[in-house]
Amino acid sequence: VCFNDTLLQAVPKELPFGGVGESGFGRYHGRAGFDCFTRPRSVLERSLRWDLPFRYPPVRFSGAWLRRALGFLLRV
Repeated sequence: VCFNDTLLQAVPKELPFGGVGESGFGRYHGRAGFDCFTRPRSVLERSLRWDLPFRYPPVRFSGAWLRRALGFLLRV
């Protein structure tokens, strides 16, 4: 909110400037402008860890390797 001034609120780039909805053009400057003019997207990067084969089709999960792994862990 700016009282008795016309342009002071538009100068700092860190502050959002503008109306929202039917009151104006929308917000811009700083983080508010970035959020206004971009669309968030998901980015999934493949991990460098061991890749589990049952994550990908066609799934052929018999559970044998899981039983072996659990048997090994229970013996330790």
